[in-house]
Amino acid sequence: MSGLAEIIQETPSEGPSDSQVKAQTSNEISFAEVMEQYDIKTNFHQQYRVIQQLGKGHFATVYLCANRVTDVACAVKTFKTLKSLASSGFNDPLIHEIQLLRELRNYYHPNLMRMINVFADFEKNNISLVFNLAEEGELFNWIVSKQKLTENETRRVFRQLISAIQFLHGRGWVHRDIKPENILVLDKSLTIQLGDFGVAKQIRTEPSLDELTTTLCGTPSYVAPEILQETVRRRYGFGVDVWSCGVVLYICLCGFPPFSDELYSRESPYTLAQQIRMGRFDYPSPYWDDIPDSALDLIGKMLTVDASKRISPSKCLCHPWMCDTPWPAPEIPADAEKALSLRDQATNLDTPWPAPEIPADVQKALTLRGRAANLGAELPC
Repeated sequence: MSGLAEIIQETPSEGPSDSQVKAQTSNEISFAEVMEQYDIKTNFHQQYRVIQQLGKGHFATVYLCANRVTDVACAVKTFKTLKSLASSGFNDPLIHEIQLLRELRNYYHPNLMRMINVFADFEKNNISLVFNLAEEGELFNWIVSKQKLTENETRRVFRQLISAIQFLHGRGWVHRDIKPENILVLDKSLTIQLGDFGVAKQIRTEPSLDELTTTLCGTPSYVAPEILQETVRRRYGFGVDVWSCGVVLYICLCGFPPFSDELYSRESPYTLAQQIRMGRFDYPSPYWDDIPDSALDLIGKMLTVDASKRISPSKCLCHPWMCDTPWPAPEIPADAEKALSLRDQATNLDTPWPAPEIPADVQKALTLRGRAANLGAELPC
């Protein structure tokens, strides 16, 4: 690990003091422990060759690379961050992301991005994460290019996304930054993977204990109301991911977000934060005219301001819209069912005894139920 001392601590030219030597040694040992704990390697260029740059953000650059032995393409996300990792005592979002990605390697879910390797380059002061390649890019770009997704395309994406969230929550992790830019499309049939776990956090360490977290984080248009609470009142859990998924579902079906500062007007004088806290959104015509009520019902249950009443991932997965079943017909009251039974009995009698009269509203409900039965309707599970 040559060059590590220079990365960890800048020492004066006249030579370090005894205390500085001790601090430097302590930092070097701690970084060595981090390297070992997360299996961070140092021979990136021996294993991979860089083909081209795919994109660049504020914190990282993404490259298209290939394995030198197998020639399999991969995506490499490189952070200029080794010095900052050392100065933070390795209590850094990137370290937490590596921790989660390493943990996920012990399991398998087809819709969660998998990290293949981690490399540190001390000379260039960077750390690189190697992932499988999502050839079709971000879901965000798909939505932009098509303006919106079809209902069937959206349903396919969301079955996968909610399944991934359910899996993640089952292992105690909350993602906290779900948005189209962090959903990667693997192929043209819309196989997706959820990525970017930079602000993910483990809030359940024991199966029977759900903890809450308080950090203000996420992307403004997608954050849940509880994240926007005042600091002293801010407590939230897994439900924030369901809210964010609800925002993404809305965007996929119409092409624009439910909450936006652009919606501020004299008639609707509410900021983005106020819209979110109030759960204030609608389904404007003509964009929502052809979207079924079942989809609107699911969005409404995901964008419920009270987190304790918000729908869970498991219930999302068996919602009629997700199951692609017709919306359930109206329920027939118990007294009406009894009247129906009496009418059927009277119909079967030889004597012309009059059958009980069925109220008009019940007759209408019966008609709707009959139509639903002919369509193969199912009640929500």
